[in-house]
Amino acid sequence: MGWDPVDIDLEALVSGFETLPCDALDSLLDRRDLTAFDSKWISARSAIPRQENLWQLESVFLAISEATGQHEITSYVTDDLELILDSRQCDIENEFVDRLAESYSRGDFPCT
Repeated sequence: MGWDPVDIDLEALVSGFETLPCDALDSLLDRRDLTAFDSKWISARSAIPRQENLWQLESVFLAISEATGQHEITSYVTDDLELILDSRQCDIENEFVDRLAESYSRGDFPCT
């Protein structure tokens, strides 16, 4: 698989969040909370065992929190990255998780 969490375009992600007004951030959250996305996320999380992640997510959490002021988006990003890391550490292929990883590698927040 070879996905390296350092490949996340954190600068692009943070920059994109910084330019969005509060109502646009809320819209992202609304799209993210739709049943289809949410059920795929929950299914992936239940299929992939939690691991002890060696990669620290604290810097990502702080950067996203500063850029958005939105606790929920910040939590979603770090939860997504933890899920991606867990799937890679367990060497579990999951189409949904791969889509999450691709979004983050482009600096995009996955919400569809």
